Amino acid sequence: MDLILPILVWVASWGLASHLGLQRDRPIAGFIYGFLFGPIGILITISSDARPRCPFCGERHLARAIICPHCKSSLKAPTKVQAPSELERIEHPDGTVEYRNAYFPRWEGPND
Repeated sequence: MDLILPILVWVASWGLASHLGLQRDRPIAGFIYGFLFGPIGILITISSDARPRCPFCGERHLARAIICPHCKSSLKAPTKVQAPSELERIEHPDGTVEYRNAYFPRWEGPND
């Protein structure tokens, strides 16, 4: 009878650490910490938050997130935009003229 309370505390700690691990995108770590360390596993799970921070609001989010759940900003890396090069004039045998650059990859202009 004396072991029932410590076992219940251990199982409750295990469940809480597992739940906290799920929230922090580390479900296996929370499960293992809760099982091995009991109440101390809760503290280890809380302190081992490896989620990235939003560059705009600083709040933590899941690593697979595309939009920050707090400030709704985009978390995808911006794509590089190439600087426009000089227009390249291409004359086709049928008399059409084509101009190409970074912003207009295929634009047919008037004949000269």
